[in-house]
Amino acid sequence: MTGWQQLLQRRQDLQWVRRIKAGDQQAFRSLVERYQSRIYALVRAMVGSHALSDDITQDTFIKVYRNLSSFDESYPFFPWLRRIAVNTALTALQVTRTQNRVALDAELREEASLDQAIEQNELILQMQKEIAGLPEEQRTVFVLRTQQEMSYEEIAAALNLSLGTVMSRLSRARSRLKESLREYI
Repeated sequence: MTGWQQLLQRRQDLQWVRRIKAGDQQAFRSLVERYQSRIYALVRAMVGSHALSDDITQDTFIKVYRNLSSFDESYPFFPWLRRIAVNTALTALQVTRTQNRVALDAELREEASLDQAIEQNELILQMQKEIAGLPEEQRTVFVLRTQQEMSYEEIAAALNLSLGTVMSRLSRARSRLKESLREYI
């Protein structure tokens, strides 16, 4: 574009800006038509995504329309428009990165939570297997104490055992379980 063409374009832009400020919608459409493809190309080069580029281009022109009163008419219009487009694209990229990071964090937390649930399930299954493998006298005392929540005295009375025998069997059961579940705990 020659210097003469640039001067004519700047004058046309300034006329459109003044008409838009006065409420002329057609002038705004003309301004959008002139610069939309250039802004889209700039944004597309920055963000890569067609859909996101369309959105950012549209947001750019909305911002231009809303902030036209702050445009200094002693300067060319396009650099001001380009700056708005670049800032809008940078903000959108930052939001997209943040959303992706949040989504990834949530996915990782969900995956970790699932892994924990699986590990906990494995531990429960292994614990049930190990309890079932205890000698009967130890298993009975252990189950009555841990699952039925009976006191030592209640267990002794129910099984017709001395308090010392109940405590001894429970201690041996716990020791065996602790040893056999060492790799899970």
